[in-house]
Amino acid sequence: MLKKLLKHEWKATWRNLTLLNGGIILLGILGRIMIPLVQNSRLTNISIFAIASVLCILFYIFAIFAVAIVTNVLLIGRFYRNMFTDEGYLMHTLPVTPGSHIISKLLVYMAWFVIDGFSLAASISILLSQSMQWGSFFGTLWDGIQAMGEVLGTPSVLVLFYLLLTLLAVMCSFVLCIYFSASVGNLFNSHKKLGAVLCYVGINMAVQFLQAMSLIFFNWDSLVVSVETRQAAGETVSYVSHVNGWPVLLSVLLFYLLLDALYFLGTQRILAKQLNLE
Repeated sequence: MLKKLLKHEWKATWRNLTLLNGGIILLGILGRIMIPLVQNSRLTNISIFAIASVLCILFYIFAIFAVAIVTNVLLIGRFYRNMFTDEGYLMHTLPVTPGSHIISKLLVYMAWFVIDGFSLAASISILLSQSMQWGSFFGTLWDGIQAMGEVLGTPSVLVLFYLLLTLLAVMCSFVLCIYFSASVGNLFNSHKKLGAVLCYVGINMAVQFLQAMSLIFFNWDSLVVSVETRQAAGETVSYVSHVNGWPVLLSVLLFYLLLDALYFLGTQRILAKQLNLE
């Protein structure tokens, strides 16, 4: 049944979001066309192309933010409508568990996050096709991962796996926090949307506070830095040869995994036991 939910969710969202992602790529193409015209603006005594280029740049920056904002608004709005409005009477009569509803919407949400990222990357690549060198960019990124692995005394592949897993946990936390906040807001007899917003703000403030406290009272003590000295050109040089930073890194990952579990279980329980569609 989860497969059918995923198919239904995808069919309901692909049209608008495909147009949105196609639009940002089209803007990259238009911007790439404008660049040579601006460079050859000496062909005219009026700097029409220069003015147009400034407007295009401003509109392009706005469009980049719009892609993320509109994607979130559409997907959040769909979750709210499906679960807590009149549509909820139909959705909750399906022979599907609340957990399946949450998972299907979460997976589609995450998929569109990835698609948005690739669309933006493609658009920027087209716009800056002459100066953008993705090979150099990824090479520098991999060098940073290797340097991190050397400092931690860990293979680079393991560091990359950790970073990807942590990124996934953080993204899930963002989405599930919204779902949980919307569910808590639904418990209010009135001003449900306001209650959801206040819940979201309150949760994020609490999370930031807990993160700060954990760094102060727990994680810094787990950092063990090995400093060695050697003679170089007649001078004594101190350098960090190894940092046991995995306790800190793993605590960050576990923290977000715990948040994911709490948000998911909280949302699931409200949808199953305390749903209020009035």
